[in-house]
Amino acid sequence: MTAPRVVFETSAGDLVLALRPDASPRQVERFLALVRAGVYDSASIERVDPTLYLRISPAGRRRLPLSPKQLELVSTPRAPIEAGLPHEYGVVTVAHAAGESDDTGTGLAILTARMPGMDGRFSSFAVVERGQGVLEYARGVPCGPDHAPIERLEIARAYALDAAKAGALALREPPRARRFDALPGGILALAGLLALLAARRRGPRAAALLAILAGFFCLLVALGGGARGSAWLGTALFAGAIAVFRLMSSFEAAS
Repeated sequence: MTAPRVVFETSAGDLVLALRPDASPRQVERFLALVRAGVYDSASIERVDPTLYLRISPAGRRRLPLSPKQLELVSTPRAPIEAGLPHEYGVVTVAHAAGESDDTGTGLAILTARMPGMDGRFSSFAVVERGQGVLEYARGVPCGPDHAPIERLEIARAYALDAAKAGALALREPPRARRFDALPGGILALAGLLALLAARRRGPRAAALLAILAGFFCLLVALGGGARGSAWLGTALFAGAIAVFRLMSSFEAAS
C-alpha cells in the first residue's frame, strides 16, 4: 500500500511531503497523528539557513494556542530515533535548535544540503515530493538575527491525503521573485553619492549622506537573504558597508 502524503499549505505556496514508513515507521505514525490533530496549523518556518536547512517551529511556538486534545497528544513521548533516510536535500527530519531538547518531537527541519553528520542521530521520515519552489523561495528571504526570516513563513494548514489525490493536486506556487526590489535603494544611494560629491556646505552634505544611508539600508533589506547564498553578493554588500562607514567617518572628521 502506498504511503499517504502530507500537504503543508504555507504562506509561500504548497509543499507535498512523501512519507517513508519503510525508513522510520514509528515517526511516520506519530507525524500523521500530529498532522490529523492540526498541531502544525499556524506553525512557521522560524529559521532559514540556505546552505543547510529550513527549521519548522515546534508545537509550543506556533501562533495559535494548542487545544487540550492537541496538548495531550504532544505530551505523549516522541517516537524513538530510527535509522531513517540519508539526510540530503528535501529530506524532512525531526530536529530542534542547538541547546534545546524539544521533548515534544514536533520541531522539524527540511534539509537544503547533504548533512551526513545527522544520519542516525535524527529521525528522517519524509521527503519533499512536490513544491520544491517553496524551498527555494524560503532560502532567499531576508533574515534577521539567528537566521530568523523577516517575512513570516507560516503553515496555514497541514493535512494528509492519499498519493493519487496528492499527485493531482493543483499546488499554489511561491510569489514571483521581485527582480527590482533593490532598484529604489540603489537609485537613492547613487543619488546621495552624487549629491555628496557636488555639495560643499555641511547641510547639503549631511542630507546627501542620509540619502546614502537610507539607500544602503534598502539594499540590505532587498538583497540580504540572497547574500547568504552568494559569496559575490555578500562580499559586495560587505564592501559597501565599509564604504558607507568611511564616508561617515570622513564627514565627521571634516565637521
